[in-house]
Amino acid sequence: MSVQGRMRSTSEKDRAHRTCRTIATLAVEALMDEASLEGKPGLVCPSWNGAHRDMTYAHFLTSAAALGASFMEIALTAWEFEGEQLATLLPLLRPTGIAAEQTMYRVTRGVNTHKGAIFTLGLCVAAAAWLLGHPDADPTDPMQHNTHLPSPLSDLAFHQTIRAIAADIVRRDMEQAVPDTHGKYWFAKAEVRGVRGQAEDGFPMLFDLLLPLFRTGNPSSPPTEAQQMQALLTSIAVLEDTCLLARGGMEGLAWAQTRAAAQLEAGTYSPSRDFASLACMNEEFCSRNLSPGGSADMLAAALFIHALQRQSGGNLWP
Repeated sequence: MSVQGRMRSTSEKDRAHRTCRTIATLAVEALMDEASLEGKPGLVCPSWNGAHRDMTYAHFLTSAAALGASFMEIALTAWEFEGEQLATLLPLLRPTGIAAEQTMYRVTRGVNTHKGAIFTLGLCVAAAAWLLGHPDADPTDPMQHNTHLPSPLSDLAFHQTIRAIAADIVRRDMEQAVPDTHGKYWFAKAEVRGVRGQAEDGFPMLFDLLLPLFRTGNPSSPPTEAQQMQALLTSIAVLEDTCLLARGGMEGLAWAQTRAAAQLEAGTYSPSRDFASLACMNEEFCSRNLSPGGSADMLAAALFIHALQRQSGGNLWP
């Protein structure tokens, strides 16, 4: 290899590490921002612990900070992936995801703060890194070029890439004889596809519902507290959240969805005006032992993608 070739390779490697470090940092910040949003019903935030007796706001900050190295590894694996099918990337990511869970349990001393978020945000991190590492590739066929995508980090590119990585994940993960997670249990019991179904479909909730809420007003600015709460409540009202199912069954999920929809019908959330009503809603969730953890993960994923798109500059959504 020539000196010029070695310099180019070193430069590309440095660019990959810098970019993947930025992706990982934004993922950690998204988890911290989600945890820091005040007033989340049934969820841990700075002023209350929601329906959780075993975890606090400090647990979430500690856990989020500890996951940076895992997100960095996920990003680098996706950046360097050269397979013909993006679905074959997922098995390469799983060991890092499992290691991330072990890190989480170690730093929180056994508290499950981010298991679901590791999956949801991990897929978004992988999609971002693959897109930036393969800016001209077609997510539906990585060996082909796609000149029709408006940007490597457009909503369409993200959606297609996540869907390609998670292709057939419901069948591969859920159709097992012994359900060993809440998601697998509810798939076996009622064919609830849960977050894996969302992933298999390319997280349409993120791109059809949550991210558009962040783009009202000044889309180049970070989402306001009101926008974040609107996104969270929207997710609670729609998502088949297996965290809610695990705590309250179908009845609990239906109640939470109806309650969130009613809160949304009251109008645009204002932190100064509506915090008391959210506190009342939190008490209702707590009395039913309900915590919409899946919706919290969706909020974190939306915050991550929005921050990454903003940092990359320009209008990236169609």
